[in-house]
Amino acid sequence: MQLPVLSSVKAYDARVIVPLPGVQEPQVFVRLQNTGDKNIALVSAHSAYAERIVIRQVAGSGKPVQVLESLPLPAKTLVELNADGAYLLLQGLKTSLQTGDKLHLELGFSDKTRIEVTAIARSAFDRPHH
Repeated sequence: MQLPVLSSVKAYDARVIVPLPGVQEPQVFVRLQNTGDKNIALVSAHSAYAERIVIRQVAGSGKPVQVLESLPLPAKTLVELNADGAYLLLQGLKTSLQTGDKLHLELGFSDKTRIEVTAIARSAFDRPHH
């Protein structure tokens, strides 16, 4: 019997932002920590709640948002997915989200490991204002 390979990636503070009226594609933010000694990458994300999930990257002020094939997770590093950098975008949402809902995701990595993540739905108005 072959034991499953454990991922070196840990997920923290996963949240999905409930879209504002007229917006159909919510964003998922999460902190991913690669605790291993090797560089890996986030290569896939799946959820029963969406037709597909893409990795997007804000390129900078005035530049278009890019779709990424993978997101590097350097060894021994914490990478934060947020509105100002890379994030996950849910496309083809199969149900409406309300604040407090739990969204289950499976994240896949370049080392062939996967982790289950539960993101809590939050309103865009729940975020701190600057």
